[in-house]
Amino acid sequence: MAIQGNLLKTIVFLLSARLPFVASDSATLTSCLSSANLQPISPSSSNYTADSLAFNRRLSYKPADIVFPTNAQDVASAVKCASQAGVKVAARSGGHSYAANGIGGEDGSLVIDLKNLKSVIVNASNQTAVFGTGNRLGDLALALFNGGKQAIAHGASFRVVVISQ
Repeated sequence: MAIQGNLLKTIVFLLSARLPFVASDSATLTSCLSSANLQPISPSSSNYTADSLAFNRRLSYKPADIVFPTNAQDVASAVKCASQAGVKVAARSGGHSYAANGIGGEDGSLVIDLKNLKSVIVNASNQTAVFGTGNRLGDLALALFNGGKQAIAHGASFRVVVISQ
């Protein structure tokens, strides 16, 4: 588990870094992702419109492809394909970016949607937990409580108040 955790940390770092890429080639990307059995959602796919929606519907970017990995190795394969094709990578975990960074923040990115990485392992004896980036806050809070009566600080705001003087 530690190896997968370290691999995932490295991948997340690579996703957040601005790496120097070569000229983009989306056909090469799609082919590589298909060869890695990642079942890319491309602009010609029937699910593309729904899967490429930004949280902020006022922003509309068109990813080159979208993949839904099920483990850290799938994420690593997708990043490798993007690098080889010269395509920028966007990690989407929750997708609540008002700037639409979850779909790349610009046209032509590879979106790696992490929603399938939902594992939660709670060790009640030492009060630690390891969890995947695809978990939603409510699901994580419930798993922590059920696994060892633990909690995390979190909150929600359903109203925003702006006071002007």
